[in-house]
Amino acid sequence: MNPELKQLLKDSRNAWKGMKANPNDSAQTRWDNKEESKVRLLTSMENTDRLTYDGPGKMRVSDEQSIYGTTSVKIEAPSVYGEVPSHHRNYSRARIFFDAQGEDWRDYNRISFWVYPDCEGYQNVWIAITLINKGEVEYPRPKYFEGSHHINVPNKRWTRVVWEIPQTYRDKVSQIVLTHNLHGYQCDMGKTSTLYFNKMELSVVDADHYNGWEIGDRIAFCHSGYRPEDKKVATTQNSGEKEFSLIDDNKNVVFTAPVKVIKTDIGEFEQMDFSEFKTEGKYCIKIGDRVTKSFYIDRYNWESAVWKTINFFMQERCGIEIPGVHLPCHLDCFCQHPDGRKISIAGGWHDAGDVSQGVCNTAESAHAFLDMAERVKDTHPELCERLLDEARWGLNWMMRTRFGDGYRCTWTTLGIWTENIIGDKDDVTQPAFNSAFDNLCAAAAEAKGAKLFRGIDDIFADYCLKCAKEDFKFGVEGMDIPKPPTFALSGSAKGQINAQAGVAAMEIYNACGDEFYLDEAKIFAKTVLGCQQQDYPDWDVKIRGFFYETPEKIRPLAYEHRAHEQAFVMLLSMLTKADPDPEWRRGVELYAEYIKAIAEYIKPYGLLPSAIYELNNGNYKNTPREKSAGAFELAENDYNDQVLEGIKLSDTHYLRRFPVAFMFRGFGGVLMTKAKAAASAANALGDKELLEIARKQLEWQIGNNPFARSYMYGEGYDFAPMYSEFANDIVGEMPCGIQTLEHYDAPFMPMMNSATYNEIWVHASSRFLWTIADIF
Repeated sequence: MNPELKQLLKDSRNAWKGMKANPNDSAQTRWDNKEESKVRLLTSMENTDRLTYDGPGKMRVSDEQSIYGTTSVKIEAPSVYGEVPSHHRNYSRARIFFDAQGEDWRDYNRISFWVYPDCEGYQNVWIAITLINKGEVEYPRPKYFEGSHHINVPNKRWTRVVWEIPQTYRDKVSQIVLTHNLHGYQCDMGKTSTLYFNKMELSVVDADHYNGWEIGDRIAFCHSGYRPEDKKVATTQNSGEKEFSLIDDNKNVVFTAPVKVIKTDIGEFEQMDFSEFKTEGKYCIKIGDRVTKSFYIDRYNWESAVWKTINFFMQERCGIEIPGVHLPCHLDCFCQHPDGRKISIAGGWHDAGDVSQGVCNTAESAHAFLDMAERVKDTHPELCERLLDEARWGLNWMMRTRFGDGYRCTWTTLGIWTENIIGDKDDVTQPAFNSAFDNLCAAAAEAKGAKLFRGIDDIFADYCLKCAKEDFKFGVEGMDIPKPPTFALSGSAKGQINAQAGVAAMEIYNACGDEFYLDEAKIFAKTVLGCQQQDYPDWDVKIRGFFYETPEKIRPLAYEHRAHEQAFVMLLSMLTKADPDPEWRRGVELYAEYIKAIAEYIKPYGLLPSAIYELNNGNYKNTPREKSAGAFELAENDYNDQVLEGIKLSDTHYLRRFPVAFMFRGFGGVLMTKAKAAASAANALGDKELLEIARKQLEWQIGNNPFARSYMYGEGYDFAPMYSEFANDIVGEMPCGIQTLEHYDAPFMPMMNSATYNEIWVHASSRFLWTIADIF
């Protein structure tokens, strides 16, 4: 076992303290230490010249704190202002506006300011900076999550916030806005937020690469390392070198091989393949004067990421004290049945940057923990125990927040701290719903829990199975009830809900052996197979095996934000193992053919394209949330523009590398859902090539991408702060994921820390873990 993993195991045994990231490996440290070649002072913020204030409270000049000169601008605002907001995201906002007077800032690419929070009891303080442009392109554009950089800053010390802005429109900047959201308070927090601001500057730095496939002089590789038997490939560009080497921990060259130049439709790259080197140890890659940081070749190379994912979920627990994060929280938040009964929703895991709660994300996360526990129960008993512990936390919340008649807490946006006093004005109550899809997600996880806890805690296992059977019944009874589209977009479609029903039926069958559930799963699987394109359509590019939303095959299955493609393939894969009917295997084989075909399009990274789209056939047209967000017209005009940027399959159909999306950009969850599906199929078929494709999606997340950055905080290198208003960055957290710029079909990852692409989200983390469960 490598020394870093030994220390990780030691840290994880005291899980309540939480793991610590190495700041020397973070992108933030690198950003903070960049050399500035040109600096311009915008305002010293020693006075209020060109500054105005909006929000409750007040702004004034103060000599109590300063980092520049003798005074600073101080704001004081009440943490609670008015009634509990109907959207439960904040009470209000305290905002400072700097008048930029329509200046052209294109000669600069970074903006910075200093802030000193003095907020009693706060573990972290959330700040945002927004650039407003009134030039050729107005920025931010209406209703899009862009144009703002958000960061958690330490309490009671000066911090310089830096934001690289090469991607922002800034030819006629009208204002810079500094924002602090008022989130309420817990009993250890003060009732007033106090912040001091100083010295806002423009500067010029060597800006990070933020858009497109180019890797430049960076080296893209998997920071989590590789198993000895895996394919091991790293990528760079324009080195001009003929050979590369592996360097061991003692600075010895242990392997040398030729560099292979490859040309694809996304560029020309230099590939370094060291797959034939299988000796376990710690290594760096060297090509010319370029050298990577170290990584391991190790049989269990993903174990570190698994432990860190557990740490993230542990730190996201709601309802109890998490030292260094929060006291017991949200004990006065409820879900209400239509008949008036209420259930406290404290517990489970906070989800997303706004501490939301949802049964679907909780169920699928618990399911992932259980699958991972099953995978390691014979080889890693300590890891298995922790996985089961975290899974049980999620299962308990799901089973406690159900009313026993199909109604349950399906989703609650909290977005505020509360005092935990039942009956005061900050209580939150959200309606319960009888949602077929959510009940079926819960049933699948509960059944898996019944299987894994059998022999460990039979009483708990029996209760899990009881709830699973009941929730399965409620879900099946509600499958044909019309419902609006969800975040999943395709999630309410017939194929999706039948796939999830089949997974739930198979998990119950595996838990208790009742043939009734196997027969039910077969019925649902027939519908799923009816959604599959099993013959080649009349397109220029021959491709099949993908799914449609419904058996009528009106629209190919595609997701924007939350995704569940894995359910289609998990069901067919489980039946392939449980039932001799060859049609299940054929469905899995056709999906494998589809995955292998599309895996060829994004070499050398090995990223799987997102989905097939048809012109003039976007499912945004039936999405109420787009209309309510004011973005429907933008979506309607933008859909075809996005589709046409994809890979042409026919005059009407295109394969997009990244999803068509309008507001909710950030595609880690969508990508890892496809990875989980591919891994499930690979295990059902015993297909090593397919398993390698699934592994490549994990590697993309941990450094094998054009930005050479890890998107798990604390794992690998160049991980960055993420969008999380209520907790500082947590080791193991992952964001929604790499997004795209406007209608283009290429990766876009600016320094800008904003929703939704850089927002922490348990959906992306659970999919990552769920995929590892199939390849570990």
